[in-house]
Amino acid sequence: MRETITGYSVSYTHLDVYKRQPLLKPNQNEREGYVPNVVYTCGALVHSGELIIPYGMADNATGFATVALAEVLAAMEREAPSPA
Repeated sequence: MRETITGYSVSYTHLDVYKRQPLLKPNQNEREGYVPNVVYTCGALVHSGELIIPYGMADNATGFATVALAEVLAAMEREAPSPA
C-alpha cells in the first residue's frame, strides 16, 4: 500500500502541554521541492529573548524563523489543560 504524504509542520511539546497549532508551517513559497509541503528542524536556540529556529523546507532550501520566547511561552500557558 502506498502512503500519500500531505505535509509536515514544526510544533512543540513541553511537559503535558501540546500546541494545537503548528509553530512553523510551510508558506506558499516553501512548498515546492524534492519533498513538497514540508518544513523540518533539528533544534532551536534562544538569544536575547528570541527563539531562533533554523529549518529546512521541501528538501530544497533552508531558512530561519524567529519569535519572541515570551510569546511562545504565553501561548503554551493559554493552551495548557486545566488541572484535574
